[in-house]
Amino acid sequence: ERILAILPFSFDAGMNQLPASIGNFVWNDLNANGIQDNLEPGIPGVTVNLYDGSNVLVDTTVTNGSGVYTFSNLVPGSYVVEFVAPSGFVFSPQDAGSDDTLDIDANVATGRTATITLAANQTNLTVDAGLYLKVSIGDFVWNDLNMNGIQNTGELGISNVSVKLYRCSDDSVAATTTTNGTGGYAFADQIPGDYYVGFTAPSGYVFSPRDQGGDDTIDSDADTVTWK
Repeated sequence: ERILAILPFSFDAGMNQLPASIGNFVWNDLNANGIQDNLEPGIPGVTVNLYDGSNVLVDTTVTNGSGVYTFSNLVPGSYVVEFVAPSGFVFSPQDAGSDDTLDIDANVATGRTATITLAANQTNLTVDAGLYLKVSIGDFVWNDLNMNGIQNTGELGISNVSVKLYRCSDDSVAATTTTNGTGGYAFADQIPGDYYVGFTAPSGYVFSPRDQGGDDTIDSDADTVTWK
């Protein structure tokens, strides 16, 4: 007569999904167009935070000397990447152009990406952020007593002169100001780009000759006919 042994159910197998990775690049968007152009350098030391789908902070890192960052060994799932703009920098436009590997994924206001879903064993190295420093332009409008087009000692500034900043792309006005009490003016916090400056001569004044002498810091830059 046979006797059958009843064995317990103890033959198990543990499994894990292969980990995922996310990362890429933070760069200085010199022309503020939201696209990684040639020769635009990475920004080192930028803080990058990683949140899970429940908005819980998962990890924090900083970009390396080339502006590159990576989050590795991640559990597959949903994540949001947050970039912290360094002092003085602002984010360039999001999702510019048609190449997702060269655009900016960070929201201009929050520095955060949309939710990104990672599958098992997936590596997503397209999550980028471009930032730029705002620029300033300006200087001096003066009474050129000898009309030689050069700022000589004793020639004083002219106050309340209307000055406009124009965009070269479409000749639109980017900003307007007037010279201060000593003839100085400035357009601060402008987006990098191509501009020209227009001056309005006060009643009774005409423009001095342009580009005189060998020192561009003390000559007159305004054309005598077009005022710009």
